[in-house]
Amino acid sequence: MRLGFTTDKGRNRTSNQDACVASADGMFLAVADGLGGHNGGAEASNMAIGMFAKTAGLFNTLEDLSAFLMKANGRIVTAAAETPELNGMGTTMTAVVIRGGKALGAHVGDSRAYLVRGGCASKLTTDHSLAGQLVKSGFLKEDEMTSHPGRYAVVRCLGAAEELEPELFETQLENGDILVLCTDGFWEYVNDMEIAERFSGSADLMSVCEDTVRLANIRGGEDNITVVAALVEESDVN
Repeated sequence: MRLGFTTDKGRNRTSNQDACVASADGMFLAVADGLGGHNGGAEASNMAIGMFAKTAGLFNTLEDLSAFLMKANGRIVTAAAETPELNGMGTTMTAVVIRGGKALGAHVGDSRAYLVRGGCASKLTTDHSLAGQLVKSGFLKEDEMTSHPGRYAVVRCLGAAEELEPELFETQLENGDILVLCTDGFWEYVNDMEIAERFSGSADLMSVCEDTVRLANIRGGEDNITVVAALVEESDVN
């Protein structure tokens, strides 16, 4: 498995509340986006990613991933309750492990996971935002999301409540597939067709990640920007 990743604070933020991790040995990758404007957003995203990095090598099922997100949620809720300056902290999280030739994923929030195959990018997650709910219910078109004010209103995340319902997904992988995980500061400016084109055209994922984050900045860079990509090789699916 070949990896690439880039994270940037963007043009209009003073700090970076995104966090990410990827491991070729552990066969996992994840992104998290601390809730902008909330106390402790960076702490929440780094806490979730740190926990995942330490334990993801042990995850083999969707149930393992679901249990992890619920544990991370509890840890963040407790930390916020115990530390007044962290009150209200939260984070999105999208995490994937590759096991038995399959991508197993768990997700909460409005970060995204894509599968790039055959020159096309398929979204593996739904957006847990007000705009995402409107798209799901048919009141808003997918291509209208980036201009809708509800795109920033996250309705499900780690740290928001003691109860959590993670979204789980599973997909069979093929040699040459590329998994792309990104925060909303990335997909707001780099669309699905561009993700497919850019990541299909090169095996140098680090350069592609750097170039597409640079593109997101050129087009606005209103938010923190993070993307992580993994190229699936034959040994990963056999």
